[in-house]
Amino acid sequence: MPRSFLMVRRPVQPSRTAWPSPLERGWRAGGRGGVRGRPRTDPGLAGAALRRRSTAVPVGAVRLVRFGGSTNRDGTIMTLVGRTTAIRTLTDAFTNCAEGCSRTVLVEGPTGCGKSALVHLLIERAAAAGAVVLCATGSPAGRRTAWNVVRQLLTGLSGPLRRTGIPQREPRAEDLRSLYAELREAAGDGPLVLCVDDVHHADDESLAFLSYLARHARAARTLLVLAGPVHHESGDPAFTTGLMHLPTSRRIRLERLGPAEVTALAERAGCREQVCSLYELSGGNPLLLRTLLDERSGAAPGARRPAPGCGGCPPAGAGIRHGGTAADPGGPFARAVHACLHRAGATAAAVGRAAAVLDRATTPERITELTGIAPPAVRRGLAGLRAAGLLSGAGHPTPAVRAAVLGALSPADLVALHRRAALVLHRQGRPAVEAAGHLLSAALSATGWSATGEETELLCAAAESRMAEGDGRCALALLEAAHQLCGEGARRDHVAVRLARAGRLFGPTAAVRLPAGPPGGSYEGGPGGAPARPLAQLLPL
Repeated sequence: MPRSFLMVRRPVQPSRTAWPSPLERGWRAGGRGGVRGRPRTDPGLAGAALRRRSTAVPVGAVRLVRFGGSTNRDGTIMTLVGRTTAIRTLTDAFTNCAEGCSRTVLVEGPTGCGKSALVHLLIERAAAAGAVVLCATGSPAGRRTAWNVVRQLLTGLSGPLRRTGIPQREPRAEDLRSLYAELREAAGDGPLVLCVDDVHHADDESLAFLSYLARHARAARTLLVLAGPVHHESGDPAFTTGLMHLPTSRRIRLERLGPAEVTALAERAGCREQVCSLYELSGGNPLLLRTLLDERSGAAPGARRPAPGCGGCPPAGAGIRHGGTAADPGGPFARAVHACLHRAGATAAAVGRAAAVLDRATTPERITELTGIAPPAVRRGLAGLRAAGLLSGAGHPTPAVRAAVLGALSPADLVALHRRAALVLHRQGRPAVEAAGHLLSAALSATGWSATGEETELLCAAAESRMAEGDGRCALALLEAAHQLCGEGARRDHVAVRLARAGRLFGPTAAVRLPAGPPGGSYEGGPGGAPARPLAQLLPL
């Protein structure tokens, strides 16, 4: 039987051949184990793990399966999917720790791929085996507070540190040595497990302590588990690189789920016929996939998606159908996408919004021009979003992800992004029709804004392109939008003349769609000048 385990909340009767692993033998007899601190996603996990110590499932008794799924109907079983190797690495690390050899494990992976779930699994298992477990979670706000992560780790201790306490100055070697010595004293002879989630948000002083612990606790029963994303703007490459050079360090790299794992989950949820759609929409991201499976009750197989709008740019906020159900901008799938973007960092989130607006026209250079973000940061953000499955291999989001991202923007922000995107595409030589589609989307998203001269000319150029292709109705729509969006004056009169000309494609009566009144006198020559004569010729007799 492999030394691997899954998160199991319903006891499974062990077989007669089940053997107790080092985790089960552990230090249970010492009676010193327990979870200390408060994990981020489940504040009651520490107490719950302690309460379950007497009924915890022995590792040798856990029903081993390769693939699992989300919570079933009675909510009693939670499994981690496709993480057999990662779980085995954690199991071996704790076994080494219990046997007297310290270990450091760095859990990395894209946002939404189960890093926190893996850490919490270790927390429960280590507590059940009798270890003292101290937990902390980094945060952007806490990063500005010295020793914030260390304070969280010390919160769960039975009493305050008697001799040294937390230093009130920059970390020194003697301070770090004394602090760790008292932690070991508090843990007694049993294993000491320290878990830090979102370590990329840890303060500098706490990072210095964690680095000291990893380097100098080699002969102690100490396990240090650090979890953080890849490609995050707040990460410290020097810290993680230094850890990985240590002989006691191990790295766990979590990836998105593969087709086989998505298929197994879909079959378990009764969605076998939607496997391809589920994999395409979620990108293999466990968080997004779990949300899609939770929404499967309203899915209708074979439902069609709406066609994109003008220029390949569907109106913002339009319902994109995924798995047969319309994507609610405030629904579970959209919230899961927002959570992934938020945890990816502010820069990656801005890159994701720009990619959602540009859609298939996304390139790093255009995102840089659209957002003003430096090219290296744009490339890092794109890499993180692609690793999380929010962007396809081609670099643009799926329709459902795109609808979720754009649906979360305020009308003013959405209009501003579309208007900038239109000009960026136009200046980089993209077809006028494609660039003008963003202006049409902006017009549908909010009112009360006026087009600049460059934007008006872009709409008119797109209309001319459509007329050259014989698509007079689309040309007329573009010119009507230009006429409505441009301000009063000569520019508006000029657009009115173009609109009247386009109306001839549908017969003379199309010209009556123009607003009442002759053109203004702002053009040279006044009302009787050149702009008025062709308009008069187009008006119905």
